[in-house]
Amino acid sequence: LSVPTEVKSLRGEIVLVKEDFDALNLTLKKPLKNQRNGAVGTTKKLTGEGCGFLTVLHYDIVLVNELKYRIFTPLHKMNYIKESLNLKTVNFELVTNEFIKDYFLYYQDSVRATLGYDIDGLVLKVNDSNKVELFDEEGKNPKTQMAWKFENQTGVSTIIGIDWQLKKGNRLSPVAVIEPLELAGVTIQNATLNNPAWIEENGIHIGAEVLVSRRNDVIPSIDAVLKRAGNVDVVYPKTCPECGEPITREDRFLVCNNPKCVAKAISILDEWCTVLEVKDIGLERIRLMHDAGIIQEPKDFYAAKAEEIAPLEKMGMKSAEKILKQFESKKVTMVQFLAGINIDDISIKMAEKIVGAGFDTLDKILDADYDDIAKIDGMGPAKTEQLINGILLRTEIIENLILVGVEITAPAAAASDKLAGLSFCLT
Repeated sequence: LSVPTEVKSLRGEIVLVKEDFDALNLTLKKPLKNQRNGAVGTTKKLTGEGCGFLTVLHYDIVLVNELKYRIFTPLHKMNYIKESLNLKTVNFELVTNEFIKDYFLYYQDSVRATLGYDIDGLVLKVNDSNKVELFDEEGKNPKTQMAWKFENQTGVSTIIGIDWQLKKGNRLSPVAVIEPLELAGVTIQNATLNNPAWIEENGIHIGAEVLVSRRNDVIPSIDAVLKRAGNVDVVYPKTCPECGEPITREDRFLVCNNPKCVAKAISILDEWCTVLEVKDIGLERIRLMHDAGIIQEPKDFYAAKAEEIAPLEKMGMKSAEKILKQFESKKVTMVQFLAGINIDDISIKMAEKIVGAGFDTLDKILDADYDDIAKIDGMGPAKTEQLINGILLRTEIIENLILVGVEITAPAAAASDKLAGLSFCLT
């Protein structure tokens, strides 16, 4: 493959087409169940085994000097990738506004099933590079393109049980156990039920015949009850499935308020790693480290030794060193710190809003007037209470992070306020 040196980036999607999926399965002791998950799993194999069966379908290119190659529109880009570079591309078509809906329905109802690989929608792009340059900002969601998702594929099954799991924070998540259902190439046996209030509002109960979908062809979900099995109420758990402590009902949720709950500790560790973008570590490895007594709270990542972690299952010295090296820097932003201690409803986006509103230290948040925080866009009284109580409940975790040397860096100061309050019209 000869690619011009002026290419800045070439983007594509890795897929496993049906015929290659079948051929790859003939080489495996344990056959893959579906193409999408098979493509992801094969891509992640460090040995490269099976990668020869994968296909890259390209959908974008960025060149240093696109005018030199007479690239003026997104359509020109696709044609350049396909004809000049002789690379495989996703299907593309120039469609006028009045035919967009018809084309979408045609693709959803007729073309989708013939492609040989899974897709869950189309991407619409404005075919005008001037508008792209005018409206799209680097690093932000583009305004001149959008994803248009197909209707979810659905099937009918029966609820045979309800499991309760403690995931992020202190809320228990109900999961429906259903009769096995083949849907979009996947066998579904569990589906999300959101929360107790949602269960009550939708008449969910064991024995009910339900409509099941995969949202965006990924998340199994109960969409509706089709047939009741009598007046059978859901029995809610009285204790936490992880720590065994009593649980309480708070608004729409069942919550575990035990500060020493194992699931809560693991959830905080996972969120800390996620917010800091730590690579080569996931929930499974975090749980192994926690169960071994090596990592109990975020501060332990900064004191752990590779020799302690290396003997754990599927770890090894190389992986252990790679993980811990990412904790050598002890500087974190206030946004990362606030989101990383895993307070319910305080996502990284919410943390950005809080810090952006001037509450850029823990002291400022704790000393602030309650109403001032509640006025922040997206906060309100409930989230404000969660924030303040969450920090207080995590006092020991916060203090231990500071003791091991974690430094919360101040946000960059504005270059100047000379233009503050002024408006400009540029023509």
